Amino acid sequence: MFVPKGSTFAAIAILFCAAGSLPAEEHVSSQRVYTTTGEDAGRNLVIRLERLRTVLQPVLERRDARQSPVCIAAFGSRDEYQPYAPMSRSIGFFLSGARRDFIGMEDRSAVSRTAAHEWPHVVGGQDGLRLPAWLNEGLAELFSNLEDGRSEPRTSVGQFIPCGIFWLRPDRWISLAELVSASENSEVFTSPGSVDSAYAESWLLAHMLVLDPRYSENFPHLLSALEHSETPEAFGTVYRKSVAQVEQDLIAYLEVVQTNGRVLE
Repeated sequence: MFVPKGSTFAAIAILFCAAGSLPAEEHVSSQRVYTTTGEDAGRNLVIRLERLRTVLQPVLERRDARQSPVCIAAFGSRDEYQPYAPMSRSIGFFLSGARRDFIGMEDRSAVSRTAAHEWPHVVGGQDGLRLPAWLNEGLAELFSNLEDGRSEPRTSVGQFIPCGIFWLRPDRWISLAELVSASENSEVFTSPGSVDSAYAESWLLAHMLVLDPRYSENFPHLLSALEHSETPEAFGTVYRKSVAQVEQDLIAYLEVVQTNGRVLE
């Protein structure tokens, strides 16, 4: 649904969805998009997110996932989005509802990393996964910049995020013990002085665990272990490594992360 700029479409769209007034979807994976960026942009957004769900299925989804419909409000400008942002630095958010889930985002083109970042939260939430903050945000960042082939049906996963390298410098580095113990509401993930580093380091750690051969085979076991144990215990159980040992691997992984992507047919 295209809504003209300058309207209070976000409030209308989100309340409309929340009230359950939208027509019932025939397919549980269907989405409703409200945008000021134009119909083509909204259509491209839906296509991109459905493709992303396909990539995420073997990584996150389980057979009993509920796959509720998703209502997406895509704002065409910062001014339109800001009144609904959960915090001033936010460019997108995800909310889980009883009948449908919601994504709100600032997205001028409706195909940027913002929507793709929120989508793993949707998939994980519908799956009932209870992930620690570092993995929840790390996976969202990892899958936020899928690159589709222009001439072939291929998708590249694990593309390097150049702006993240600044926040991974030694003087910005957060000790892994502190990162993996931080909650989503902690200062690590909310303070202006650390939030960018926390997201960048979470991305790097998720990248290594999902794509590095030393860790990737056991990643599903890590997800299972994190259902009933804290991260340090899960690392010990699944990888037979302490947090300090994983951190050593992670620092070394900085040297190869730019070339360690994966191409999916």
